[in-house]
Amino acid sequence: MNFMAVDFTNTKFTDIDLDFVKHYLRIEPELTEDDIEITLIIDTAKGFVLEHTDMSLEELNETKSANIIYLRMISELYHNRTVTNGTQIDPIYSMLLKNVRKISL
Repeated sequence: MNFMAVDFTNTKFTDIDLDFVKHYLRIEPELTEDDIEITLIIDTAKGFVLEHTDMSLEELNETKSANIIYLRMISELYHNRTVTNGTQIDPIYSMLLKNVRKISL
């Protein structure tokens, strides 16, 4: 597998799907035993980003920094499947999400 084949710079938020995430996580496409869990993680992370930024999918598509937060969150949830700090949101995620949050006036 060529892990350099995906152009991350032109990827929209809504383009990030199971295949894209497996590529990002460096999981071979034919390895499917975690696909259901990865899909759940993708949906969870997407909901979290949508809720905490108060932005639409269209707005997130125009906010490139949201992609790295989204992908990093997916990676963190996939690779660290144990809860070590209770129910608190990682301060790094909170800080990053505040940077892309839509400000309501």
